Formats: sequence, structure tokens, C-alpha cells
Amino acid sequence: RPHTSTRQEEDSAKGQQDQQKQSSYDVKPIGIVESCWPDRRSTPRQGSLVPSSAGLVKFDPHVHPSASLDGLQGFSHVWVVWMFHENTRARKATKQSQKKNNQMVLKAKIRVPRLQGGKAGLFSTRTPHRPNPIGLTLCGIIKVDLQKSQLILSGMDMLSGTPVIDIKPYVPYTDKPINDVKVPSWIKKPAAFNEVDWQESAESQLRAHAPGLKLFSSIEMARSAIEEAVINEAVGRPAFVGMLPDHEFPEVQEKQLRKIWGLKVEHLQITYIIVDGKQAENKETKNATLQGESTKTILMLSVERCGSSRAHRKVPRGR
Repeated sequence: RPHTSTRQEEDSAKGQQDQQKQSSYDVKPIGIVESCWPDRRSTPRQGSLVPSSAGLVKFDPHVHPSASLDGLQGFSHVWVVWMFHENTRARKATKQSQKKNNQMVLKAKIRVPRLQGGKAGLFSTRTPHRPNPIGLTLCGIIKVDLQKSQLILSGMDMLSGTPVIDIKPYVPYTDKPINDVKVPSWIKKPAAFNEVDWQESAESQLRAHAPGLKLFSSIEMARSAIEEAVINEAVGRPAFVGMLPDHEFPEVQEKQLRKIWGLKVEHLQITYIIVDGKQAENKETKNATLQGESTKTILMLSVERCGSSRAHRKVPRGR
């Protein structure tokens, strides 16, 4: 009898060792994301920073969504586990690993935007450049559609086409920390922008294009998502799309303040500038003018369909 017990322990230990040596695990996506973010540069860093953003998960038939989604109607939020499928740095690291004894090559420290060039260990950040490119987002549930095998969500920080590998309901008594939460001081740093102003022409364009948006139920929801997104992206690394023409805002002389930044929401291209100084609206011209106070404001310039010639009318590449 003692000999049998020892043999079982040895077999168990060997199985654990074999499992530890296993270099990969098969993970099959359960669905694909369709979101209001069509590309990586427009996607917010965290879904909670853009709570008005919207999207959905289309589930694969192999998970039997009409049955497996049943019961989520009673929850307000879900954890979405997904893959950074367009992580270009991970692809590069995978290629490098083939030349270095199959060891993945990733930087252990990365530059953190809120540290203004300072570095931190990758496991102390939310960087997408991780040994395993897995994302985790807490989303609000808008609707559980069993007939269409879809889960419609808010607070999305996933771009369209993202593979989803799991969905878990948010349960407050287990998921919410009991004790006080502690974070580094740089995590608490507030956004550097105090408001978003709209040119009258940009507001008119949004009203004209909003009915064609698939994932937003109202113009107000779309506008809120855009404002939340531009503030979020401006704090990070916004996408540069051109310079202001000389005849627009001639009072703005500094080159950095004449840069036009862009953001894509569904099929729309949104452009804006970042201004140092208090923005005040001129009631006669409906244009923004600079005052002397030291604040930062985002001014929305245009809302156009992606690819249209008008979308680039105000954003020439040079001057």
C-alpha cells in the first residue's frame, strides 16, 4: 500500500512538471468585437475613460450563445477578456524570439505617458506590449441579444476585429476591493484639459452624420463619446494629421498650437486643436478666440466621413 501511494505521488509530480514545461496553450476566441473604434490610434487607453463609447461582441456559434449568454440580463457589467491582435511590437518580438532560442524578447521597462518620459516595469502598467498580449476591460451591459448572438456594451477600449476569449460577470462583493486601494502618485495625475469647445460648423456636421452611426443610440451619446475620447487621447499620444492653414486662427502663432489632431469614430474623422489659454466663443463669428489665462482646451474643428475630400480640406500636410 505505501508503495502505491508513493507511485501516485510521483506520477502527480511528473504531470505537474510536464505541465510547467508546456510552452503554449490553445485558446480559441469565443467572438469578435465590433466597436466604434476602427483603428489602434483612435482607441482609448482605458474603457472607463470613455464610458459613452459603444460596441458589441458577436459570438461564435461553437459557444452556443443563445444558451451561454442566458442569465447575463440580470447583470449591469461584465469583464471582457480579449487579445491585442494588432500589437505590432509583439509581432516583432515573436520574430526575434525565433533567433534567440525561442525566448520571447520584450522590454521589461516601458516609458509611461504620465511619467513624462519616465520608465516603469511593464507589470506595473497597462501597456499592451506584454509577454502574453491579453487585455481585460470592465464594460457596461447595454443589451443581451440572444436572437442575434450579441452582447451590446459600453465603455469599450477595444478596436473592431478584436478577438474575445472570455466573458465573466462583474460581481461587486468579490470583484470590488474590501480594503483601501493604493496606487502610485503618477496614477492619480489628473487630465491636463478642462473643457471641449465646438465650432458651430463641427456641431452641424455631427448632427448631419450622427444618424448614420450604427453603435450610438443618440447624437448626445455620440458627442459624449467623442469628447471623452479626445480628452483621453490628447493626454496620451494623439494622431497628428496636419497644420492649420494660415488664414485660420491667425492669432495663434506658436507652431505646436497650430497642429491639427485626428480621431476616428466608426466611419467619421474628427479633427481638433489643443489650445493653451482660455477659449471664449465669439457670438458674432462663432469662432473661438484666445484669452490670457493659462489653461488647456480642446477645440473641435470638423466631423467628416473618412476618405472624403472634405475631411482633409482643413488639414494640409504643410504650410
